[in-house]
Amino acid sequence: MIESTDALSARTWLSIDQAADYTTFAVETLRKLVYRGAIPFYRKGRRLVFKREEIDGWMDTSKVEPVDAERVKSEVDQLISRERKQGRPRGLEAT
Repeated sequence: MIESTDALSARTWLSIDQAADYTTFAVETLRKLVYRGAIPFYRKGRRLVFKREEIDGWMDTSKVEPVDAERVKSEVDQLISRERKQGRPRGLEAT
């Protein structure tokens, strides 16, 4: 039986199957992350276990901030203007 997200959120320790349900990653993806040392985990004998709080923290470190299109456009315009003032042709790097 699959536990609800609320029930998984209440647990401190998660098995790899529970961690997969909690993160919505495939079990094989979690195994690859463990193998690469990219995700916090523990070994209890041959079993892999995960601390829910550490999984939450790991997920938070992957946050990608939204891009402010106006700010990017302004920065690109400034860069182009600066390059033109320095007499560099567009698209060519200085040597």
